[in-house]
This record gives sequence, C-alpha cells and structure tokens, in this order.
Amino acid sequence: MINVNFFERKKINILPYIAGGIFFLLLLIMGLYFFFIRMHHQQTIEDSHAWLDAHAEEVVLSRQMNRLDRLEKQSLDVQTQLRENQYLMDTIAEEISSVVPEEATRITSFTLAEPNQITLILEDTEATMAQTIVNDLMILPFTTNVQFLYAENQSAEDSQLSWELLIDITPDQNAWEVPQ
Repeated sequence: MINVNFFERKKINILPYIAGGIFFLLLLIMGLYFFFIRMHHQQTIEDSHAWLDAHAEEVVLSRQMNRLDRLEKQSLDVQTQLRENQYLMDTIAEEISSVVPEEATRITSFTLAEPNQITLILEDTEATMAQTIVNDLMILPFTTNVQFLYAENQSAEDSQLSWELLIDITPDQNAWEVPQ
C-alpha cells in the first residue's frame, strides 16, 4: 500500500543557505581585510618615498659617509699591514755599507730589486776584498744569501773589478734586529 498525501507540505532545509551565507560573508571579510592591508602597505611605501625625496641629500651624504668609513677602515688595515711588513731600510743600508771598506767610493748602486732582494754594485774592488765583503754580508742577521751576479774588469792593466751582488733579505722581522 502506498500512502499519498497531496496536501502535505515539505520542510525546506535552510542549513545549506546558512552555510553558503557564512562562506560568502567570510569571503567578503577576507577581501576587505586584504584590500585594507594593501592600501596600508601602499600608503607606507608612498610615505617612505616622500620621506626619501624630502631627505635625499641626507641619505646620499649618509651613504657617502658609510663608504668613507669603510675606506678609512681598509686604509688603516693596509697601513697596519705595511708597518708590520716594512723593511728597516735605514738600518739595513747602514749595516751593509759598514761591511764595505771605503763605502763612499766603492758602492755605486744600492737598490731594492724585489721585495726581499737588494742589488749592490761595488766599484774598484779586488777579488779577495769582494770575497771578504760577501762573507761579512752573510754574517749579518737579516741576510739569507749573497750571490755574485757578475764581475766586470774596469781596465786591462788593473786588478780592480766592478762587482754586482744580489743580497737576499729574510722576511722574518725578528731577524732584522741588528746587534749593537
């Protein structure tokens, strides 16, 4: 048996309508939130640009000061490093010239050839005297090696030669302390 009632009224389920309404309401709230957040950030960016435009000279000056401070620090570091690694050339030159007898007339050239090498040219020097000078140079605490580069005869009848010596200097500054 089938029971049919034509006058019965069906109930409408409003739960889907409520859920849909809440969803659209939350979607509207989120849209408004993102819209206002975007407007706020855009206003902050515009304010920052306006401040930068108003203070552009100060910003450029500040950047230049930062760059100069960085360059000054680098310069101080380089100066410190140079002071630590510099040669005591006055002491070295005095000690080398003290080894050579009559240094004013014999030494014609004294040159720092490379960072750790000195080229010394001696004039009017006999072979035995040159050998004595080389031995005396090897005794100095700051020399590691002395090499003859060449010997040139200045005149045919004379036993005096022109000598070129290459003196290697130790980079260890503790060895540069010359005993008094």
